[in-house]
Amino acid sequence: MADMNFEGIGRFIYGATRYGGDMDDVKNWIADDLELPCPAPGDDSAALGMYRAFSAKYPDNDSLRENYERFMEVLKSRSVKR
Repeated sequence: MADMNFEGIGRFIYGATRYGGDMDDVKNWIADDLELPCPAPGDDSAALGMYRAFSAKYPDNDSLRENYERFMEVLKSRSVKR
């Protein structure tokens, strides 16, 4: 099983909260990226599995950073439209 990249996931959470998003935005982004259904609220086991799969898909900092930058572009454009 892949190790979880806590620092990388933390970057997504911090970025989301900085631009008006929340954990749901992070979960939805990751689920969409993995083409998985978003875990049900309170299903910590499914969420953990999703985060591990995301960490496995983006094992190096460069690929994770590129994904994070796309996430931030979406959040920033969404906050401008509000």
